[in-house]
Amino acid sequence: MDEEKRSARDKDKHVHPDLAFGGRRTSADTPAMDRVFTFALLGLFAPSVHAQSPESHQLGNSAYLRLSPLAGGGHLILSERRFGIDSSHAQVLLVDAGWNVTPLAARRFQYPLWYMFDAAPIPTGMVVSGALTSGSIPQLHAVDMDGSLAWVTGFAGMQHSQHRIAMLFSEGPAIYGYTSQDGFFGSGMYRVEAEQTGTSFAFRLTTVSNTQFRFYSGAMAGTPAEHVLGGSIRNTGTNDYDALLGHFDASGATWMKRLDLGAPVSGIEQVSGVVRMTNGEHAWALMASGSPARGYFLRMDMDGNPLAGAVIEDPAGIYLAAIIQLDDGSLLLSGSRGNTPILIRLTDTGSLISTMECSNCTTGGIGRFQRDAAGDLIASGSSVIFVLSADGEACGYVPNNTVTSSPYSPAFVDLAPVNNLTPTVTTTDLIMLERDPVGSIAQVCGATGIQEASGRSTLAAYPVPCGDRLWLGTPGEVARNEWVVVHDLSGALVADQGYGDGLDVRSLAPGMYVAVLPRLSQRALFMRAAD
Repeated sequence: MDEEKRSARDKDKHVHPDLAFGGRRTSADTPAMDRVFTFALLGLFAPSVHAQSPESHQLGNSAYLRLSPLAGGGHLILSERRFGIDSSHAQVLLVDAGWNVTPLAARRFQYPLWYMFDAAPIPTGMVVSGALTSGSIPQLHAVDMDGSLAWVTGFAGMQHSQHRIAMLFSEGPAIYGYTSQDGFFGSGMYRVEAEQTGTSFAFRLTTVSNTQFRFYSGAMAGTPAEHVLGGSIRNTGTNDYDALLGHFDASGATWMKRLDLGAPVSGIEQVSGVVRMTNGEHAWALMASGSPARGYFLRMDMDGNPLAGAVIEDPAGIYLAAIIQLDDGSLLLSGSRGNTPILIRLTDTGSLISTMECSNCTTGGIGRFQRDAAGDLIASGSSVIFVLSADGEACGYVPNNTVTSSPYSPAFVDLAPVNNLTPTVTTTDLIMLERDPVGSIAQVCGATGIQEASGRSTLAAYPVPCGDRLWLGTPGEVARNEWVVVHDLSGALVADQGYGDGLDVRSLAPGMYVAVLPRLSQRALFMRAAD
């Protein structure tokens, strides 16, 4: 897919381009299961237990990025970097809780172009979905904690123009993906099931008679292997687009519902975000194009029955992008009013609490919300990562008083999905090429900016994982009298010592650490194995 088609995709989605999040590398590395130490990703969706101050950080030269939280604090970040029509690649970064950045790897496929879609945490690192433009090959790959590839697999045989695994979910080592299409509609969609070793895959195919549809957003439904998804649907051969909601498990689609939001026949209606609430219900963000465009809020139970609703309006038009529940039970929605990024806070019944708009968002607003391992609220947009306060405040956003909310009662049409539990799909290993890590991350507002270490400032550490002793760089590269400090992923100082004949790390608990040589401005990521 070239630049023109990608632009057409964003236009077709009827989301402001800076908010658009649609469709987004194997040399033999050490398999994930051979890793001695694995992280337990605990409490990813637990409420925040400490205060946050709003801040934001901008990642240079990146259009799409995904964050996978780490249990010790910080994140693995995957960013899609594009420097021309034939030079896209993915970069893996490690950030600790203080947003200190260590570049781990940068890779591309043997084909010129690759697009990133989504990433999700697994105990050994993260799993990533993407697509190769040559043959529209959807693929999954696993990235270990040190940035190395565990495996990368492509899939052939998927039909219905739904080739891109645009949404990923993970529950421990289990991985679930759902296919969608950039700005286009297909007559079916696939669910992909895998596990962190990448040794087995299962597929489910869902179709709906005489319709074409797409899904763009989703949330876990509360029990293992179960999810709710939202998107858009139309009758085959028509331009009548309605919003689409569905529920999926190992048997395929258990229910799918169509919702007419009253947009013009040629307009777009779609679900733009969904979140599972702490009480097991789901809150949905929807939007409908028009003059002006409108946003919608719905709260539903697990069976898809509506419990509350609201229509959200503004003279400049409202385009919604994402939704999250805050610690006090209220809901925070992101989007734009016209071309201005906004945040809208609602009660669980849809009553308006507050609206904020961004006064200095030169790179766009927020297109995705998530919680880190501590339960704190993180959001991302085009190249920008926002750290939000517990009540949803974001850096650079100021009060707005033009947005209104009023009650809305949806009228659904139940659909009859057909599930094929054994579609014909084949898998094959793919090849990825290494590149030098490039780019930078800098403060936008609210906190001291941290410049990313360049590839030349990054030392190799060995062995990986290490036991009682660790060596840095090539033999003789680090002087015996060089001072080294060691931080864990929360940013805490856990050791400082002279290098000597390597570093003595026997006092460190198993886990990931960053060794820093302050005088030389060099750093190295290493893994301490279990004893």
